[in-house]
Amino acid sequence: FLVESPPLPPPLGDEGLHEFEMEARQAEGSPKRKFGVVELVVEASFTDMRHGGGGDLSQAYKFLNKTVETNVIDQPFPNSWIATTAPIALGLLADLLTEVAFHHGEKGKELFWPMISSEISMWCNGSSTNKAPAENDHENENDIAGLDAEPWSTCEALVRSACVELRKLFQRLALSVAQMDRDVGIAWANDISGLLVSSLELTLTEQEKIQSDLLRLKLKPYMENDDSSAATESDDSIKESKSADEMGWLGLVPLLKVRSISAHCLQQSLSSLDTPVLQLLKEDTVSKLVKLLHMSRTMAENAVLDEDLNHAFKEDMLSSWGVGMEEVGEEDLVNLARQSTTQGSAMFFLTQSAGGA
Repeated sequence: FLVESPPLPPPLGDEGLHEFEMEARQAEGSPKRKFGVVELVVEASFTDMRHGGGGDLSQAYKFLNKTVETNVIDQPFPNSWIATTAPIALGLLADLLTEVAFHHGEKGKELFWPMISSEISMWCNGSSTNKAPAENDHENENDIAGLDAEPWSTCEALVRSACVELRKLFQRLALSVAQMDRDVGIAWANDISGLLVSSLELTLTEQEKIQSDLLRLKLKPYMENDDSSAATESDDSIKESKSADEMGWLGLVPLLKVRSISAHCLQQSLSSLDTPVLQLLKEDTVSKLVKLLHMSRTMAENAVLDEDLNHAFKEDMLSSWGVGMEEVGEEDLVNLARQSTTQGSAMFFLTQSAGGA
């Protein structure tokens, strides 16, 4: 997809790289020692990429004293990492669980399961609470983008990657459970199923909350306009309030979509529950799962019939085109009517409803 190949790394002893090293070593927090050959090339490459350079590492030193404009986002992982490395990273953890922990009984479960299950849960639902600091941990220089300090929202790619690995755990447990001690097999089956149940429960809770907030913010200006107590407000103030709330609810539409996708993918994971694993599940786990599936189906069916939500999806679609409702032309209306049949809220929540049936 590149128009032309990027330049080859400059030779050792290149003046540009030497200049880069001298500048980099003077920067705050940088090592004062001489850079290694590979280290120097990697640092120059990162600097060039951060500033949108053309790939010529001989010119990377020009970027060192420039500040990079950054936007604070709620997703700590770069898109390139999500698209390439994320599935491999979580897949490696899942393989570690099934190829190592499964064969070490209760000890393997106690050692590996808490860490890997929390990672899968976080990828499905994001992080909404701050992590408690460890004792005597005044500053952790290894935190990336404040991952341990700030809440962040997950995205569709991470959700789907997590659910793929969850299905893999069920499939491999079904193959391994015959070689396990029965009590250990029961513990694994219920722990993995419990992860699915807790993730689905949190997803549905968040989905219900986001949908409620979205509709409340969207309808709030109109309700205030009809309220007799607001009759004294000027038209300008009403318009300003409406504009502010509109910006708020439009930002909730993508979050609502991710929550519905998460519910759908988690429900799909149930297709990997084979008989050897199902026989080991506790009655309360199964009962709670059935209850959550019924809750998911009901929520999705209500969302399909909600005209206000359907209208919100249409406005979000127009917003993504850079068109406001007041600027809608005949061509926009035709495109909107055509795409609403496949991208509107009714079709969007249909998959969640079917998965919960």
